[in-house]
Amino acid sequence: MKGIKETRRLLALGWILLLGLSGQSQPAPGAGSQGTLHQVESSTSRGRQLASYRVFATHCTLPTITTNGGEVQIAGKYLVSTSPTATLPTERLQELAKLFDLPIPVLTGFLKSWRAKPALTARVMAVELQSSIINYKYLLSRWTAMHPTAEKEHLKDTALAALNSGDLNQAWELYLSPERPAAPTNFRFGSP
Repeated sequence: MKGIKETRRLLALGWILLLGLSGQSQPAPGAGSQGTLHQVESSTSRGRQLASYRVFATHCTLPTITTNGGEVQIAGKYLVSTSPTATLPTERLQELAKLFDLPIPVLTGFLKSWRAKPALTARVMAVELQSSIINYKYLLSRWTAMHPTAEKEHLKDTALAALNSGDLNQAWELYLSPERPAAPTNFRFGSP
């Protein structure tokens, strides 16, 4: 019995530490001049603060993503230029999508949003690419595991369609919405 109590205390301490490490301040809602963009960034930021997301991201394994000058190198062989005018051939997109186990629209959506930003470094692009992939995989796992009631099934269908079309922002908005199907409750831990 003493071992179980000690284990529970350690788990609780671990969660407290995990939740307390975020320390990232978020801008207040309504701050910023771009309302829609700010709202999307806020949803993604709020989603990344979830404890389940952080645990998922810690355990998610991806091919290596490094930088090489002004390019991002993926798995040691694929190069993606950070130049706003550079494009990726369709066959390269297909190879990368297969490598990361993603639908092609997720990669094209990332590249499109990247190209719309002011010139940033390859390091920033590598970090944002990795975050986008983890976001997709997290949201896919969460939405796939949900079993909503019939009246909320449309939310799951809409979110999965958004994910497959590369619209991670909409999938985050739906996941964080109060209309999302509730998580299962009444779990028992321990032996019966």
